[in-house]
Amino acid sequence: MNSVSFYAFDTYNTIQADCAENVLCEAVERSNEYHRMLSRFEPCSDIWRLNHEKNTPVRVSADTVKILETARIVEESSGGAFNIRMGNLLDRWDIKRSPPMIPRQEVIDAELSAIRETDWSIQDKTVVLTGGAKLDIGGIAKGYIADRIADLLRERGVRHALINFGGNIVTIGVRPDGKPWRIGLQTPGREWGRSYWASIESADNTVVTSGIYERAFELNGKRYHHILDPSNGYPAQTTIVSVTVQAEDSMVADAVATAALILGPEKGLDLIHRFGAKGIILEKDGTITRSKDAVIFTEA
Repeated sequence: MNSVSFYAFDTYNTIQADCAENVLCEAVERSNEYHRMLSRFEPCSDIWRLNHEKNTPVRVSADTVKILETARIVEESSGGAFNIRMGNLLDRWDIKRSPPMIPRQEVIDAELSAIRETDWSIQDKTVVLTGGAKLDIGGIAKGYIADRIADLLRERGVRHALINFGGNIVTIGVRPDGKPWRIGLQTPGREWGRSYWASIESADNTVVTSGIYERAFELNGKRYHHILDPSNGYPAQTTIVSVTVQAEDSMVADAVATAALILGPEKGLDLIHRFGAKGIILEKDGTITRSKDAVIFTEA
């Protein structure tokens, strides 16, 4: 097994696979190509052009079309809990700002109004974005890219691989020793990659976790995380600290995990099941809500 690590999509990523190093280099370059195509911060990317050329037909890639179509499906299925029109609002909150600052209510209200008025239409590979909000596909794009990198590795003959894109994991086959891959579920509040509250097995599928414990700031004794609720423009008020979705499609799992966290345990698990996936939901008090066929190992 060879491995490679690199930074993209605002996170550190690792690919382990039974292949030559040149195949891993190709996977990294393809990942970076997707980043340049889909990031709203990359000038001339598909999403950047849509956000800066409002009311104008913009020719985009088939990849972007697929992501936009899936985002629409998850948004409608989740009653709006998943929404990719949040670009401006995310900028207003700017979780990484120092010192941190909470947007004024009138600013949040204005952005929510713009989100409600913003929409897009697709004709073949041409997209028209209308309204004052900007698209941000950070809650779905990593899953799509992970799926495509898995496709690339399979095309190159890879039979055993683990793709870890910072919470978005795709496995190809099983481990070289014939055992399923064991995926650790991060313990909230502990050092990343050092402590797991449980683990699950994965073989030829995806495991995606969305949580409120990584990106956040504290102000006046209150903690504000990065997952915003489209209904009010504030960090989601939820009992959930993390949602793990196990499915065949990492793009869908990515979006559904985010929506489920906002919806809460009962509605969130129902949404996960509607997409034919398994879910494991961890709440702040340690309560675990999961699909009946979701097997977890708590000795992780």
